[in-house]
Amino acid sequence: MSNVSKTPLPEYRPRCLGGLNDLLGRSDATVEWIEVAVRHLKQVNDNEGTSKACELAAWHGIKVNLIDFNDLPVQWASLQVLSVYQKLEWFLLEFRDEHPRKVRSKNKGEDPLAYTLNAYNVSKQNVGVLEYEILDYYRLVRNHIMHKPTEQQAKKHISQCESINERTANSVYAKLDAPCMLTTLGFDDFILFSRALKNFARSLCAATCPTAQEFAALLEVDVPLRRALRRVNQNPERVQKKLASYLRRYYGLPSCADDLSAAILRLCPLAQR
Repeated sequence: MSNVSKTPLPEYRPRCLGGLNDLLGRSDATVEWIEVAVRHLKQVNDNEGTSKACELAAWHGIKVNLIDFNDLPVQWASLQVLSVYQKLEWFLLEFRDEHPRKVRSKNKGEDPLAYTLNAYNVSKQNVGVLEYEILDYYRLVRNHIMHKPTEQQAKKHISQCESINERTANSVYAKLDAPCMLTTLGFDDFILFSRALKNFARSLCAATCPTAQEFAALLEVDVPLRRALRRVNQNPERVQKKLASYLRRYYGLPSCADDLSAAILRLCPLAQR
């Protein structure tokens, strides 16, 4: 029997990974342009006065309430963090739904990051300790913004921020002035969160590559796929090619799809009935 059925696959790019990259790509572009608008608005207010900023609002036909323009960058950065966190949650839910491996349900109150690593038996080292801690920091930032907006940032959370800053100094994130405290959040926090999420997602997929046994178990209950394979079951080569095409299309397994499909069919003869 092929070793493919016994060892994790070297590649795994489920649809949710591509979906995440697409969502973040569109979000990044949108946020970048809005950041330009926010900086321009603050510049107008700082250099020409609040009345001039209000004239801009009136020119665009938007009724506004006066705000503290000094607080505008932090408020805007807070919304950016909420936006990225929503995509993190989406990815983790889709990842679990798509993965052939069956894992336990999340316990009430269990944070989604810790749950995912525990459920799939993945260590922080597998997904990047720094990336995990960056995502965990912004998870807590999000929770504070949503549930404790009037309270001070916890000392433990501040220490976590300081610790991450020390470690990012010698990392691929070194040029970013982030992470920041809740009261000084900025555009670089959005960039750091988004980049760390992309790197985390790729590493999580690589660390949880399904085995042929897991795909075979999925095939046992995937009635539409089994039905499609049975339509060509008079030709074993066509069955294997059809299954390999399915693995490439839905699980992003280009180079090993042929070997993997052969191993799956040996493990799951029902597919050929």
